[in-house]
Amino acid sequence: MNNRYRSKEKFIRKSVLAWDPDFTKATPDEMKSMEEAEKSGFIPEEEIDWNDLGKYAQ
Repeated sequence: MNNRYRSKEKFIRKSVLAWDPDFTKATPDEMKSMEEAEKSGFIPEEEIDWNDLGKYAQ
C-alpha cells in the first residue's frame, strides 16, 4: 500500500471512531448470530487451508 492510501485510511478510521467509538462492538443480536455460527461448523480464518478449499465443500 502506498502512503497516500494509508493516510486516507487512518483519517477515515479516526473520523469513524470520533463519530461512534463503539462502532467495532457487536450488538446483542450480532453476538448471538456469531455464537450460533461458531457452533454450526464455523471454521476460524486462521484454521482455513487456503491452498485446499475443496476439503471444506459439503
